[in-house]
Order: sequence, then structure tokens, then C-alpha cells
Amino acid sequence: MALCIRLCQRGRLGLPGIRTISFTPICRKVTLEPKQYVPPAVEGHDQKNMRLGRPQSPHMTIYKFQLPAILSISHRITGIILSGYITGLGVTTLVINRPLLEFITTISTNYPALFFLLKFGLIFPFTYHFFNGIRHLIWDSGKSLSLSGVYQSGYLMLAAAAVSGGAMYYF
Repeated sequence: MALCIRLCQRGRLGLPGIRTISFTPICRKVTLEPKQYVPPAVEGHDQKNMRLGRPQSPHMTIYKFQLPAILSISHRITGIILSGYITGLGVTTLVINRPLLEFITTISTNYPALFFLLKFGLIFPFTYHFFNGIRHLIWDSGKSLSLSGVYQSGYLMLAAAAVSGGAMYYF
């Protein structure tokens, strides 16, 4: 087709009527110039974000922990602590050569600061895990699932765990 158009423009096709038609090219002339291939620079995701000054997501300087996330993580941690206590108390009763009550009495009279830490470390995870479990059971019934309800039940659970933990410590 291009050959026919060129021959018509030059008047060499032998067709007298086509010779007077002026053909204007639709496209401009393209000249290709060969160049050496240069591979693009290999830059990873982290390097690109560092170069552009973007923080990694979620970056601790821009991320604000919400109360429900903290309570959820701490609920799991207290469950792990309580299972460790059960295992530790079981192994302790097998290893010591006297009754457990006598062992606890010895620690409470000789090391009151250590006994305070042990007692608080046993009571608070138990009350926290207990009341947070009740909170989850309330959620399972479909109540208190709004954002304000989640925050209110979280604060109520923390207060109940602190009050009952303090009461259990002194009695």
C-alpha cells in the first residue's frame, strides 16, 4: 500500500486521474536509532521507601495503639502466664520434699517482698483473664459490639479485675 501511494505521488503508476491528487502523509516519518540496553536499577521495596522518606507500615512513631488491641494481646499473654503457673505449680509439688502449704508459709515469712510479687503475679493474671473471658462471652451473645461498647466493656473489665484482684490479695 505504501508503495502504491509513493508511486502515485510521483506519477509513475500510469493512471492519469490519480496524478493530480495530493497525498499528505497521515503519520510523520519515524527514524529508529539503535541504543545499548541499560537494565533498570534494582531497588527493593524498603530501599525505595527509605529513598522517598516514607515510614514503614505500621511504624511505631505513627501508629497509635487502641485499647481493644492492647486488651486482646494482654488477654492472650495472661492465658499463657496462667498455663505456665499451672505447669510450674504441678512440677513444684513433685520436686519439693515437703508439703506445698509449708513451702508457701516459709516464703511468706522469710521473703515478704518476694511473696508479694508472687501473690500479685498469680492473682492479677487470673482476675484479668477471668473478667476478660466474661467480656468475650458477652460479645459472643451479640451485645456490646459497637465501638463505644467495646471501650466501655474494656474499662469496666479493667476496673473489675483491679478491684477483685485487690480484694483477693488482702483476703
